[in-house]
Amino acid sequence: MCKLSLSTLVLLFTSTFLGAQSLQLNSAFGNNGTSILPNESLHKLTFSSRMITQNKNVFTAISNMKVRSIYEFSVYKTLENGKIDSSFGSNGKSGLFENTGLPILNIENSAKVISIAESQNNDIYILLQVLNKSAAIVKMKENGMIDSAFGVNGLVDFQINDFNTQPKNLSFENGNIYISGHYNDSNVQKIFIKSFSENGQEHLLKSNKKHLEIFEPQANIIYAFSHQVEFPFIYIAGNIFENNLSKFYVKKIHLKESSISDLTNKFQINNWQSHVFNKIKLINQSLYLMGSISRNVNKEYTSLIAKLDKNLTLDKSFNNMGFKVSSIYNDRVNYFDFDVLSDKLYVFGRRRNSSIIPEISIVNFIGCMSLNGDDINGFGENSLIYLKSLTTKVKDVETPIKILISSDSTFNLSFLSDQLLMQQYHLNFKTSIESETNQNKLIVYPNPTNTYLNFNNELEIVKLYDVRGLLLKTYTNINAIDLRDFTSGLYIIETIDNSNHQRFKILKN
Repeated sequence: MCKLSLSTLVLLFTSTFLGAQSLQLNSAFGNNGTSILPNESLHKLTFSSRMITQNKNVFTAISNMKVRSIYEFSVYKTLENGKIDSSFGSNGKSGLFENTGLPILNIENSAKVISIAESQNNDIYILLQVLNKSAAIVKMKENGMIDSAFGVNGLVDFQINDFNTQPKNLSFENGNIYISGHYNDSNVQKIFIKSFSENGQEHLLKSNKKHLEIFEPQANIIYAFSHQVEFPFIYIAGNIFENNLSKFYVKKIHLKESSISDLTNKFQINNWQSHVFNKIKLINQSLYLMGSISRNVNKEYTSLIAKLDKNLTLDKSFNNMGFKVSSIYNDRVNYFDFDVLSDKLYVFGRRRNSSIIPEISIVNFIGCMSLNGDDINGFGENSLIYLKSLTTKVKDVETPIKILISSDSTFNLSFLSDQLLMQQYHLNFKTSIESETNQNKLIVYPNPTNTYLNFNNELEIVKLYDVRGLLLKTYTNINAIDLRDFTSGLYIIETIDNSNHQRFKILKN
């Protein structure tokens, strides 16, 4: 069972959970539970958004194409109560260089948001694609004003060897900015890595280079979609085409020492033709990667999570294979993002549905698994909680963007519809000994207990789980279970009798 009894879920569109947990709208959040970012005429095909959380506030950077190749750029700060912070920028909105009077390259109408990160000092760094050929970094203060001390009047721009430069990821680690992406050098696709100080000063990397370039001699195309820095190493995740075959691609690079060899792992999953890693996280000294696989035939696709060690070897302790393909079969599944809370990994995705909710064709969901790839018993249905959309029209279903989870179990999810909406909900567990299905009245007593747990009927099967959802013991044909050998704490029991499944929370004192 996922430990979410006091958690808060922020959804950027009106929804309800279909599953074991109840969902309660927090009417004190925003305007009767809803906060709307004041951005008009959003277009799904051209819109991009990146979010970070900071001190329970949410910063959202948005770019939206107004006319062909011309993007409008803005940043909003949403407070913990769902209100837009009117002291941020100009009346709650900070556009590029608004109210600064800084004539910096005049890129305010041609900058597309690529990535966003924060520093230890609560400054915000935003990575932009400029005019589809170069990149720029903007440093914004917590109040929404551009930091003119950063780079040249608040901005650092760069282009790799005069080639079309496509930045893909920015992170802030130990006082330094790291950027990765790819570019095309005379029809040879290469990955680049650059680094800057928090004041915009360019760092020299190994061999005194201003940027590192990575290419594979046998590759037709190579892409970098995400990176993770653990100085002095950087891990790059993406995909590669060798001899017209698509493969997952992960690379480990030392940023300073030329004498230390880079490590590379390229692999495929049988019978799938397209393989892309689009997010990487370092968790408990292991690398977790989110990816997608697809077949050209019938446009079949699905998603997966993989676990690698720091030598880039698949960790077979994760689902016995090193990766876990979405357990939703016979449907098209996309993972858009994932995040980690405590010892649980949460995926945020979308399913082209065939059976769960027959009246709509697409449904969004949150999935939960352990860090070893095990499904979490009791989290929704089959470790998934489905989100019910406002619309039944396929083309209008809200598009998931990002999930951010803070240490106090606050979930921040972004969706795109015709507007960006933010809502706040509470996930609630039952607080008394009560059947999940309310079928066949069953009495469980005493609770709490420090010895035996009794049932008013003999049961065919009773399963005992810890709060993480791990199965501890299975009993058969009993009317009581002995808890004396178990430590004090909260447990979950599942009873099965005549195909009737019920769940209860038990406190061992």
